[in-house]
Amino acid sequence: LVLEIIHRLPRNPDLEPHARKIQSTMFRLVERENEDCAQVCMRTIQEIHKTIRPQTQQDAQDVSSEVRTILQFVIASFKNLPVTMRHVLINDNPGNQKEPRTIPKATQSLKVLSDLPLLVVIFYQSKVDQQKIEEEVSNLIHIMLNSTLTLHPEPAIKNHDHFV
Repeated sequence: LVLEIIHRLPRNPDLEPHARKIQSTMFRLVERENEDCAQVCMRTIQEIHKTIRPQTQQDAQDVSSEVRTILQFVIASFKNLPVTMRHVLINDNPGNQKEPRTIPKATQSLKVLSDLPLLVVIFYQSKVDQQKIEEEVSNLIHIMLNSTLTLHPEPAIKNHDHFV
């Protein structure tokens, strides 16, 4: 609920002094929270990044550093995609009603993973520290293609009763 309230705060000059702190906190939560909370945090990061621009050189450096940290998280998430897929395919068992379904951590969530490219596009369009972001994005595209194009279920997962 608190994350939703923060997400719905109006993006006006009153929020600017707190924007970087909010954005930084939201990113730390993305790394630690479940997928639902992480999605709200990512939407908040996106909105702040789109609407509030750095005012000083120091702000621009702080934003650039934060963006590079987030991009490193995105790269690590896509490198970890095979492990995430294995976790999702093995633990997603709708036929077994005895086990309660748990919300996965953001780092093991396909929902969060599918939202990450949009976040990268917003960072890329912001033109903050453009050269370094271009290098990171170039690296990320290569990693995304390699991790998704070579992805396939393992034989043990294919033989599982719930594999479609």
